[in-house]
Amino acid sequence: MRVLLALIFAISWVSTSSLADDVVLGASRVSAVSVTLTWTGGSPLFQVYRSGAAAGLVSPSNILTQTSSSPYDDTAAVGDILFYEVTAGHCASAVDCPASGSECRVATCTSGDCGFSNLPVGTAVTTQTSGDCHTNRCDGLGNVVSNVDDSDLPNDGNPCTMDACQNGVPINAPVPDGVSCDLDGGTRCESGACVPTVVVVRVGDGAAALSTAAAPVFLEERTTGGSIVSTVSFPIAVNGAQQPCTLGGTVTSEGGLARSSSENVVVLAAYSASPGVASVSTTTASSVNRVVCSVDFEGNVDSTTRLGSAFSGASVRAATSVDGTSYWASGTSSATSGGAWYISRGATSGTQILTTPNNTRWIGMASGQLYGSSSSGTFTNVFTIGTGLPTTAGQTATSFPGMPTSGGSPYGFALFDLNPNVAGLDTLYVGDDRAVASGGGVQKWTFDGVVWTLVTTFRSGITTGVRGLTGYVASNGNIVLVATTNETNANTLVRFIDDFINLAPPATVLATSPINTAYRGVAMAPH
Repeated sequence: MRVLLALIFAISWVSTSSLADDVVLGASRVSAVSVTLTWTGGSPLFQVYRSGAAAGLVSPSNILTQTSSSPYDDTAAVGDILFYEVTAGHCASAVDCPASGSECRVATCTSGDCGFSNLPVGTAVTTQTSGDCHTNRCDGLGNVVSNVDDSDLPNDGNPCTMDACQNGVPINAPVPDGVSCDLDGGTRCESGACVPTVVVVRVGDGAAALSTAAAPVFLEERTTGGSIVSTVSFPIAVNGAQQPCTLGGTVTSEGGLARSSSENVVVLAAYSASPGVASVSTTTASSVNRVVCSVDFEGNVDSTTRLGSAFSGASVRAATSVDGTSYWASGTSSATSGGAWYISRGATSGTQILTTPNNTRWIGMASGQLYGSSSSGTFTNVFTIGTGLPTTAGQTATSFPGMPTSGGSPYGFALFDLNPNVAGLDTLYVGDDRAVASGGGVQKWTFDGVVWTLVTTFRSGITTGVRGLTGYVASNGNIVLVATTNETNANTLVRFIDDFINLAPPATVLATSPINTAYRGVAMAPH
């Protein structure tokens, strides 16, 4: 686009001229040596030429300036007749030029004229789709092409799949089942998904029949389909500060297991006694210390925590923790020795925080509150222990309103916050070890903000009550519960699925304890 103007020397003469396109040029002689040019329209950058003859405008030596807007003052405009040319669409640098619309064709500015240059073939562009097994590159002709790149792996964020490319095709094949993972509460890979696993306490090594004598203890990790993943052996002898961790072989109230609220360890209360110590639960605590044993996700056992006076002459039953640095333990004994105790990791004595009921069964925590279960006096239910996570003496047990004050026989329990219309925890599952005809099984209770109500008892597929109990919310919203039945030995690990429709979901047997062994507590595996 160009506009030509012939200007005849005259101080006050003004002329305008317009050619094709959209540039309108005006010129005004304001002195013998000065002419003011104005123009409107066109592109934002112009070149201004001046010559005494029209033919001279084509010479690059006659360019006056490159400017982005009018007016322009020509202060060397000497002559009777002058010709001006204003040419639109020019540039001072490449940034003044329009984009090509392709990363592979870049704008250029050469001698004031805009143009384009194609990037070399194979140049990678900035616009990429990560993980599609391709890389966008230039073809040397100004076009973007997609080239196969098997190093551009398709990361799906799932630790249970392999990220790979095969000739430009993304592949996320499952890793082998059992591979460790840590995603959304899952711990092991199964069919390409990171799913939770459970750990169950097994008493006895199968070599001899169980009795009230101290027996070795093992921790079996299993998938919720029943497949065994790993087994941890607890110590059976003193090793430096590490103590033995054994349980009474047929003392079925023992062996409660809990995962810490930080989910990094599981904890068990046991005896610092080698296998074979007779009637281990009746020993004094001063002669056979009660111990708290924790296991992390790698199977490392810590048994350095001893209770030298707690639960003397009777059973230590369960323990729980926030993160494995301190513990709360439960059991039975006299008013000065039973109930619930608090102790720091590695200590040799603790603080009795609860005396009534002194016959406390299993202990756990949820949402920052400590809970216990019992079947003693009026505490035949689940109850809070103090407020929050108490560490001092003189705490009070408060039964869940609506739960029985006689007749119940609860052990393990699992609490959930499922109802958005009720503040806090509102759903409770309790393992009751009574005969199924008398209320044994997995009881489901719900809370309306005032009182707890028994909804149903899961007992289809089992012939006895249950003791150990744990559970989690599945990805589809169902509650998956895993429990241990209460036979003295050769008992079972079973699974119930609460879909909130079937009030009698059937039990699926995941495992049966081998001969001369028994399952006790069960918890979600640490991770």
